[in-house]
Amino acid sequence: MNYKLLFILFIQLFPFYVFGQDPYHINYDTKDGLPSSEVYAVEVDSNGIVWFATDRGICSYNGYEFKTFTTDDGLANNTLLTIWKDRKGNFWFPGLDGSLSIYDHEKFFPYKWNDSLKINLAWPEKIAWDNDDNLYFWNSGESNKIKYSIDNQSGRITQRPFEDLAQKHKIIRVQNADFIEMSGYYLPDDDSFRAPMVIKKDSFLYFNHKPNKIKPYSRYLFKHSLIDSSEEFIELENSILNLYLDKSEHLWVCTTSGLYFIKDADFINPPKLYFEGISITQIRNDLEGNYWITTLQNGIFKIPSFEFNAIRTQFSNYGFEKVLSIATL
Repeated sequence: MNYKLLFILFIQLFPFYVFGQDPYHINYDTKDGLPSSEVYAVEVDSNGIVWFATDRGICSYNGYEFKTFTTDDGLANNTLLTIWKDRKGNFWFPGLDGSLSIYDHEKFFPYKWNDSLKINLAWPEKIAWDNDDNLYFWNSGESNKIKYSIDNQSGRITQRPFEDLAQKHKIIRVQNADFIEMSGYYLPDDDSFRAPMVIKKDSFLYFNHKPNKIKPYSRYLFKHSLIDSSEEFIELENSILNLYLDKSEHLWVCTTSGLYFIKDADFINPPKLYFEGISITQIRNDLEGNYWITTLQNGIFKIPSFEFNAIRTQFSNYGFEKVLSIATL
């Protein structure tokens, strides 16, 4: 059956006003079981469970229902700002009070050196691990030239100059900064880079989060070639919050006012904007290929495919609030 033809015929037979286009999606919020509509991050574990960090605890979704976990379940703090995954697949959650919580596939528990963390530092803005499970991180509000490490056995915190770490780990040098690769994460040497960077087979994508006098750098997305070290950039309309490279190596850019899609992460392709006006904090694919989007005020969006648009119409009196149309990425 030619669904695209049927849709065109439907529009011709029943004219209506179109208010906007976004991919067909399911919106989950507190009425569906979320503890809050303020959601900061999303990750997927090896069993296909989707996890969310919120200002009221951690939430999981097993395909049927949401379940919330708080300090009553072992978390060190309920306001959790992101989710990091270590090389063992454990989840680490940084709390607003500077603490870390861990989920080891079975239970939640506070990081054993939280007291040392909270006394000596603000909160770890980015962390990585070495082969002995010692933590390396840089501290919110300080120059990235100084990193810190916590000895896994003693809890002793040591300042680690960037140059010291650079002698032992892989370095990616770009036009504006150097990045150390540790356990799949990239730690920059400049305090203006405060968000995830992503790497393709032939290029390194990043953005700058430091404002200047005219425009915020966070609107600028950079691409550094790993082949010839050339560099290019584009400016977006909204401030960037996060980057994600999906399995097809398409780039998704989360911003304060919408989600940008850049086909093949190639700047030749014009960015396509979805969910304009909504602050998008993160996006991830689950094991079935669905996209999960977290937002600061609108809960969670689940998108089975970006190939179908949801068009809001004036047919609500007849029970038609959304009509699907065929779209292409």
